[in-house]
Amino acid sequence: MRKLFEKDVLNLCEKIMPEITKSQVSAIVTTLHSELEKADKENIVLENYKKSLADYIKEMKEKETAVAVLRSRIDSLIKEAGCIDINQVYNVENRSEEFLNISNRLEQSDKELRGYSNGMPIEEFISEAADIDIDKLPVEILNLNDEIKRLKDEVSAYEQKIGEEKSFLSKCDGNSAAADLEEKASSVAAQIEYYSERYIQLRLARDILNKEIENYRVKNQVPVLKRAGEIFSTLTTGSFSGLKAAFGQKDENILVGIRTSTEGIEDEIGVEGMSEGTCDQLYLSLRLASLERYMESNEPMPLIIDDVLVNFDDERAKACLKIFGEISKKNQVIYFTHHMHILDIASDIVPHRDMKVHNL
Repeated sequence: MRKLFEKDVLNLCEKIMPEITKSQVSAIVTTLHSELEKADKENIVLENYKKSLADYIKEMKEKETAVAVLRSRIDSLIKEAGCIDINQVYNVENRSEEFLNISNRLEQSDKELRGYSNGMPIEEFISEAADIDIDKLPVEILNLNDEIKRLKDEVSAYEQKIGEEKSFLSKCDGNSAAADLEEKASSVAAQIEYYSERYIQLRLARDILNKEIENYRVKNQVPVLKRAGEIFSTLTTGSFSGLKAAFGQKDENILVGIRTSTEGIEDEIGVEGMSEGTCDQLYLSLRLASLERYMESNEPMPLIIDDVLVNFDDERAKACLKIFGEISKKNQVIYFTHHMHILDIASDIVPHRDMKVHNL
């Protein structure tokens, strides 16, 4: 029986560990037992690894499913937003934020307007303000400021005079002089009340005029700015692609030029970053766009220009004269210059039948 056992041990040893077959059977048994225990431990570790791997695979599949659901949801949201891809969604989000900011500013403006209307219905107040001649507003505002300053000075003088009269009155007895002074003080007080009311009316009128100027700017900004950007791009021979209204560091309205790179990246250039010639072209673009806007609903009137091309190079001067030629089809354009080369450029750009030269 023992020999049979030893034979089985040796046969097993030759199959799995032939290198120890020359050892004693007892040593072989001990070694095999040790290897068996080691294999059992490794098998446990392997099973744990298999279980962990299965858990990881399951978790990965769950996450892939979640990602697929999220992607499907994102695709649906992109479709609902009317966009092609996620980049357009970001643009929509930015526009939405900008819309909210504008809505908040409009709400604030509406509150201010209700304060200025002094109880008058907003529609009636706006209708009344619309009858104001916009072109006369700057002069009227200056006049109102002068009037307000004058009234302030008068009120201050009357207050000082009342103080002096009251001081003198306190020193008088109950005779007729005191009564006269009291009557005079009452008269002065009535004048102060009148001028105070007048001051309030003028102050309100000034605020209404300022608000109407702002309303005019908001109403005409988009079409005028769009056209001014097109003219500006032409005058700068494509150096700038357009104009844009923006907000400065103090949330004030500013105007910037748009310069587009070959990669399509837009760069905003403030007036402080433009040359003197480019600033001239910017101002001219705004004036021409405003004129075109005005002429859409008014009778044509002559456009008189005095040597505005002084800071223009020849290429930009050609572009500007070409625009003047287009305007001359609707409005008479009178251009004054003492630079003969401007006349030479104009002769090449504007058809002779559309241009007449007067030597003064």
